[in-house]
Amino acid sequence: MGLTYVLEEVDERDIAILRVQGELDFNDRGEFQNATDFLLQSKKSRYVIDLSKITRISSVFIGTLVDVGVKVRDAEKTISVMMAKRMAKVCREAGLEPTIQILDVKE
Repeated sequence: MGLTYVLEEVDERDIAILRVQGELDFNDRGEFQNATDFLLQSKKSRYVIDLSKITRISSVFIGTLVDVGVKVRDAEKTISVMMAKRMAKVCREAGLEPTIQILDVKE
């Protein structure tokens, strides 16, 4: 199926939101990297990656999220990731926090 994404900037809240849909399969890692690079080009001080519509995630994407979290921290900004509880549990166990704040959403 692949993935699609859109960037939304909320000026009054100083937030850039990257909304991602589809499946994060191994073959989509380059496209996901492009999407996160696009997010990091925003001049907002807070970032959100919305993965709440993702149906499946490969472990390679956890590493990509850690890399994004480090870049955001080094830029003295903040980042959160919204995801289904079952995926959030896996990401927490993999050590994604405290680099990125994980926000659970209902499935």
